[in-house]
Amino acid sequence: MTMYNESSATIPSLIAGTNYSFIIIPIDTIGREGPPSSLIQYIWNVPAQVVNISWDQISSDSMTIWWNINEDTTSHYPPVHYIVSVHNITINTTDTNVTINGLYPNNEYTVYIKPVNAIGEGPLINITVNITERKTTSTNVDLHDVSVTEERSSDAITTSGNNRLMTTSVSLTIFVSVTSSSVEPSTTPSSSGSMNSSLLFSIFGSIGAILITCIIAIIVILVCIMYKRKHKSKYEYIVHISCIINIL
Repeated sequence: MTMYNESSATIPSLIAGTNYSFIIIPIDTIGREGPPSSLIQYIWNVPAQVVNISWDQISSDSMTIWWNINEDTTSHYPPVHYIVSVHNITINTTDTNVTINGLYPNNEYTVYIKPVNAIGEGPLINITVNITERKTTSTNVDLHDVSVTEERSSDAITTSGNNRLMTTSVSLTIFVSVTSSSVEPSTTPSSSGSMNSSLLFSIFGSIGAILITCIIAIIVILVCIMYKRKHKSKYEYIVHISCIINIL
């Protein structure tokens, strides 16, 4: 039994893992003892090993690891913090999870977790993890979302003359860019529209030829009239017209 004159006491030299029981008895100034307190049991021990460890790789060089506290507080004092170590990395944390950076892909690592309290370090536990290289996911681009821009860097020129043929080559640069909206399909003119256009060109060409012929005929008549006025005979006039018509 130890006597204390204060309302608190420090008990040294306790042994880890030992179960201690305490009773507090008040004593007055003349040495009379009062009723004792209820039995106080205290386990002087390091924290228990952590449980339920899980992990997840979040990038090619980092991972996050989680664990839970052992709820058996009847034989162990709860941890105050944790020491997490892997390779040459050591992290002290008060949380039950930690993110570890600076790892190398395509390697296997052993992660150690140790709980710590005021008494000392608890039992160590480890888990083996595999860090893989995360590949960039390629995105397939829909053809309807692609616009193509043609940049002509030079023109094509073909020249013929005097039995010579000169050709300048054409180089094209194609730029492909993805747009947020779909490219509307272009409308191709129908074959009937092309036939109608060709028919119109033929009609206008025929009318033009007729007009040119009429103009030439009028000019010929005027020339003949003028020629007649120059005292040509009627026979020569008719022969001249016939020659002109044959030429046409």
